[in-house]
Amino acid sequence: MHSTTTTLETLYRNIGEMMTRDRNLEIDFPGYRQGLETARLYVLDELARYSAFSMARKDSAEKKARAA
Repeated sequence: MHSTTTTLETLYRNIGEMMTRDRNLEIDFPGYRQGLETARLYVLDELARYSAFSMARKDSAEKKARAA
């Protein structure tokens, strides 16, 4: 697996753990949970974008190999 994908997956998982573990921080820091949810969605979006880019690059390489 590519290091970028692994890093994004790890970040997504870690943010999820923070959301479940640090529930009481919302009292001290209003918007804490919403910020984590936003960050997690951003990471998920980047992971999807990177995966789609990787698949497109792989498909392009396969087409070039078939054409040659």
